[in-house]
Amino acid sequence: MSNNHDEYRPDIDGLRAIAVSMVVLFHAFPGALSGGFIGVDVFFVISGYLITRLILRATQAQQLSLRHFYAQRVRRIFPSLLLVLATSLVAGWFCLTATEFEQLGRHAASGAVFVANFMHWREAGYFDNAADTKPLLHLWSLSIEEQFYLFWPLAMLLLQRMPRRALAAVLLMLVASLAYSLRLAWNGDFTGDFYSPLSRFWELFLVRRRIGFYFAKAPTVGSRVASRRCCRGLGRLAGKRLFAAQVHAFPGPLGLAAHRRCRLADFCRNVQSGEHGFSSVPAPGFSWLD
Repeated sequence: MSNNHDEYRPDIDGLRAIAVSMVVLFHAFPGALSGGFIGVDVFFVISGYLITRLILRATQAQQLSLRHFYAQRVRRIFPSLLLVLATSLVAGWFCLTATEFEQLGRHAASGAVFVANFMHWREAGYFDNAADTKPLLHLWSLSIEEQFYLFWPLAMLLLQRMPRRALAAVLLMLVASLAYSLRLAWNGDFTGDFYSPLSRFWELFLVRRRIGFYFAKAPTVGSRVASRRCCRGLGRLAGKRLFAAQVHAFPGPLGLAAHRRCRLADFCRNVQSGEHGFSSVPAPGFSWLD
């Protein structure tokens, strides 16, 4: 799968920087900036967008190889992941009690095979220890991303075989995932809503509803209009949600409001070119997205 057509997206890097800053500020000042946790959800939207762009471009070039795709994921993720796991285990050997180190070992093993979200979901409860005593807790989000990466290329290959029903199928998956998230939140299962991949996939699917827009030659938008839209989206994303009171029902209904702010990614690039997306030429098998 070729990356020759990949282009640098400073707007995406900007969104990543904002998302990281929100999470860091949330952990540094949880009382004052209790809404910063949505930075993780912003990352989910970005990941869904980028991975779909990669798959569609490979399909357009007729170079989509599942073996190459998964090998790329391994080369991209595992060097940093193994460094984090090894460093945590070495530090834990000297700093943790035997019971705590045993738990760290379980978390490292589950993180290495991308099922950390299920591990933390199973541990959650009255007798669970505090989150700030789990050095590898953050791997839950990486696990959900990798679970999506395992599923989505296979789904897209299947959808190529049914182009007339593909768009409806994608929308159905998005709505089903969102409905499951809302149902868990409504029933008070906030832990399941937080850790379940089925309640999170809609965030990675969010751009899927608008893929057709990315393949079409969109109307040219002036730089001033684009800048205003970008600033407005940034302000909404990093504004009141960042200072919102901490809630337990997330993603749930509040996730919808947060992800609407991520639409600014559509406008924060050089829109004067008239190209708002991946390509002006649809990929073979994906004409249903036009």
